[in-house]
Order: sequence, then structure tokens, then C-alpha cells
Amino acid sequence: MDDAMKALVEARAQSVDTLGNLTLITGALNPSLGNAGWEKKREKLSGSLLALNRMVAKVDDWTEKSIEARAGKIGDVIVARWSAPKIEE
Repeated sequence: MDDAMKALVEARAQSVDTLGNLTLITGALNPSLGNAGWEKKREKLSGSLLALNRMVAKVDDWTEKSIEARAGKIGDVIVARWSAPKIEE
């Protein structure tokens, strides 16, 4: 494996367990998705009752760039919803 390919593999590995790549699914659905390709995952997620999953299913290609973008959107929602308490000095 050449250096460029190693870099791509490492970038993918670093994206796997990040906030942008995680979602909520049922225990029954998890084994059927496993290491399936994006098209199969997309199809299954598009019928989810959770808006979080339907939003993921709208993404054409699931890449490191789309994972990072989703993490940013989720982070923005978290910060807006659960801002840190104000500390008086």
C-alpha cells in the first residue's frame, strides 16, 4: 500500500467513531447494516422514524468531508441547546 492510500485509510479510520459518523438505530437494524455499503445504509435510514436518520439519508456520498460537516451541525445544535452556565466573576 502506497503512502497516499495509507493516508486515506487512516483518515477513514479516524472518522469512524466520531460524532458525525454516529446515529441512533434499533438493535434489530444494527446487524443488518453492519459493514454494509452506503447505499444500503442510506436506504434503511431513509425510512427511519427519527429525523436525525432521515437527514443522514439525504447525503449522496458518505465521506470524511460529509462526516465532518455533520459533526459541525450536531455540535452547533448541542451548543445552542445546552450552553454552558454563566459564571459570575
